[in-house]
Amino acid sequence: MLGGGDQLQLTVPAWDSISARARLPQGVEEYHDKQGPMPVMPDSRRNFHRIYLRTPAVLLYHGQFLAGYLSDVSRSGVGLYAPVQLLPVSDIQVWLADGQTLRLRTKNCLRIEERCYRCGAEYCKSE
Repeated sequence: MLGGGDQLQLTVPAWDSISARARLPQGVEEYHDKQGPMPVMPDSRRNFHRIYLRTPAVLLYHGQFLAGYLSDVSRSGVGLYAPVQLLPVSDIQVWLADGQTLRLRTKNCLRIEERCYRCGAEYCKSE
């Protein structure tokens, strides 16, 4: 935390201008085709149902801007694709195309392929 509050003036770069960009494991068309509630597995231990949320996002992770994609959202957190491994229990900030900002804490991250990590993150609690 910075002294005097945690407000920091940041200029968030445009998604297209960021060189560290996540790859999608499927094609862009297939990524955007999914919408609405996600299927529920019979043995799921999730507390809240997930809904597809397909949108590009700018991530701030350890002082570096990354171009990623959100994949889904629930009442407790989000799923996303990142170009690098996001270590568990790391704080990240996410900017969506519509101007919304999310403060998240990573829970898990799995490498799918080069520049494609499937990560889960929870919303940070307000202090």
